Amino acid sequence: MNHYAAILNLEDADSYCLQQDELFEPEIQATVSRSILLGYGQTEYAALTAALNTLQDNGMLKVHKCELGAGNILESSSGKDALRHLWLHDEKNGKRSRLYPLPGHTGAVAFCHKYDLSEEAAEELSLLLNALIDLNNKE
Repeated sequence: MNHYAAILNLEDADSYCLQQDELFEPEIQATVSRSILLGYGQTEYAALTAALNTLQDNGMLKVHKCELGAGNILESSSGKDALRHLWLHDEKNGKRSRLYPLPGHTGAVAFCHKYDLSEEAAEELSLLLNALIDLNNKE
């Protein structure tokens, strides 16, 4: 079974945001500051469809095929937490990046499950390993 992930690039989206200095009446329009008008329509569905098309047309929203293991991470984690365990890579230097789990992720998850580590303990272990890797890279 294939898995796909839609990812929003906030750097690109930021260039479409209405900035404070662009408002005509900042006191009245404060609620639309840092907003993007993505779509409109005569129904909610039409507005949402137009919004998704706008995001894709402007390169802010991209859909990536998931490689083995990435789908499991997406199914078992919230969006922000899942992204911490994933990376995008294009082996052919083209335009079709794929979403991969971080190297060693499967082994680390298996270790945490085997020893029934809490999420907090797994996070501390991750921080410790990162610190050791950083220390090793400085030498």
